[in-house]
Parts: sequence; C-alpha cells; structure tokens
Amino acid sequence: LYHRGDFPAAARFVNQIPENRAFSPKIFHLKGLIAEGLGDQDAALAEYQKAVDFNKAHLKSRLRIASIHNAKGQLKEAARHLDVIVNE
Repeated sequence: LYHRGDFPAAARFVNQIPENRAFSPKIFHLKGLIAEGLGDQDAALAEYQKAVDFNKAHLKSRLRIASIHNAKGQLKEAARHLDVIVNE
C-alpha cells in the first residue's frame, strides 16, 4: 500500500500493530514514511525517533530525521543525527 502511494490505507494497516508489540524499528520507520507521505512532518519525526529509541543504530531513521530538521532550518539538530550516521 505504501509503495503504491496509498498512504491513508497504509496508515490504517500499520496502525493495527500496537506500539508495545512492535518487533522491529522498521515498524516505526514505516510509520514515519507514511506520515511524511501524508504531509505530517511532526508525526514523522516522532515515529522516526521511536525507531531510533528502539535501535540507536537505525540509520535510515536518523537520515530521515536529519532531512526533516534540515528542511526546517534546524541545522544543529540535523547535524547531530548526521554525526551519528557518519561515525557508525
């Protein structure tokens, strides 16, 4: 659903997984991608942060966090996440 661009349907599907049952940071990363597809940058940041909290080395989520912060002009926050990526 996500890959077809049907973000509302993808959100309904992935939101059926309770957060306390998430078995991988990829669940939160996908929720972040869907939130971005729906235009909700704040929700996307929150989901990507959950992925990073689940696994500090989830670099794809750190990259998306850095990208969103960069787009908002929050360069220090973006740099903090990029620094982790570069030094992994």
